[in-house]
Amino acid sequence: MASHGSISSSSFPLLLLLQLSSVLVIFFSCSSTQPIIVFVNGNDALIGTVCSKTVEPVICSECLKSDPKSKSADVRGLAGIANNCAATDANQLYEETYNFTQTVKDPTLKDIAEGCTIQFLLGKDDFHGVQNNLDVKAYEEAKSILINQILPKINYCIDQFDKKPKLQMPPKLLAGTNIVKNGIDVMIGILNYLISID
Repeated sequence: MASHGSISSSSFPLLLLLQLSSVLVIFFSCSSTQPIIVFVNGNDALIGTVCSKTVEPVICSECLKSDPKSKSADVRGLAGIANNCAATDANQLYEETYNFTQTVKDPTLKDIAEGCTIQFLLGKDDFHGVQNNLDVKAYEEAKSILINQILPKINYCIDQFDKKPKLQMPPKLLAGTNIVKNGIDVMIGILNYLISID
């Protein structure tokens, strides 16, 4: 038989729920009179804030919302998700370019595409370095890898076709290159934001 001062096990969940409700009411009462900005998890508001700092907010938002981990991620976690999106796009660009080299007949076009394949391979692997720097909060170093290592490798292909105006860059490769560049732009924007709030 339970004493008057103890709580029965069946009523414990109800009491816990009531206490939690009280805390939430107090929190929302306080936050409605005084705005408090707290970046705790990757909800829509945080994703909107982070992506507004990039030059490609729609692409940024689509990427971040595509990963369920964004619901519990902080800004650095969201940067990691954006890095994964860009790395995935870079890997796809590498594979498409490699496949193109296996079927193209024109020797000049094949030569350029093979050079692009090598650069895309090196570029996609450099995203590991970006993530390693994110993990230790070395945001400037992560940004440097994107700007000074990855971007030149991604731009290599466009540069080669610019030197041969009679050769048209295959539309799939051009589109893939632009997708990766957009992902890099998103990453740079998020890293700049991280640097500003760190």
